[in-house]
Amino acid sequence: MANPQLKKGFVQIVNEIIEAMARIKTSPNETSCLFVIIRQTYGFHRRSAEISLDDFKKFTQIIYSSRICEAIHRLCERNIIIKVGNVYKINENWEKWELRTNVITHKRKKNYGKAELPLRKSVTFVEGAKNSPKDSIIEIPSTPKGDSIVLFEKFWELYPRKEGKKPAQIVFEIIFKKLTKDKQLELFEIIRAALTRFKNSPQWQKENGRFILNPEKWLNESRWEDEIAISNIKTTMEQQWENIK
Repeated sequence: MANPQLKKGFVQIVNEIIEAMARIKTSPNETSCLFVIIRQTYGFHRRSAEISLDDFKKFTQIIYSSRICEAIHRLCERNIIIKVGNVYKINENWEKWELRTNVITHKRKKNYGKAELPLRKSVTFVEGAKNSPKDSIIEIPSTPKGDSIVLFEKFWELYPRKEGKKPAQIVFEIIFKKLTKDKQLELFEIIRAALTRFKNSPQWQKENGRFILNPEKWLNESRWEDEIAISNIKTTMEQQWENIK
């Protein structure tokens, strides 16, 4: 039988933020991830906290990593949370939050023995919009294809650990789909340069790459932003020169 008590710990959060959260509408997965961030930050009387993907899975009981990544991405897009690498915090400037009254997705219905009807587009009802249907509905564009897929294939060629391609691709497209073509190329060059550093790092070379992260986890935690000890990295030329000696 549950027996919650304050002496076992509690979350201290200002009323303004709670009231702002009451006005926003989030999906079930977004809400679950938001509560995890609140628990791991305000629950420990701190404003930010490092939270791993495994922590989100543990607290939310969401099985699929891609759904957690998508929920976090949407919370970041709406300025509700701030994410740097795998460090999270609630954006306390709640006036910057993007309020959304509802999200409705119309799914294709199967008609057995008949041709299937075309899939309707998802629509978002935006707070403050006019009441007429034409003015109150904004079409959500489909996920851009092409460039992000090509870039992912290049990433997959570069990444040394070939495991979990599909989940990694989902996370990759979540990161890239909202960027312009120029920004996509710019970020990809940053990731390419980071992979070069990681490949030459002692950690990734140790024990035949045993400590190389799963590509999905590496992307989700923005590990290209990690700093590598350059002084310990030996270039291919230096290694060849040592072999000659």
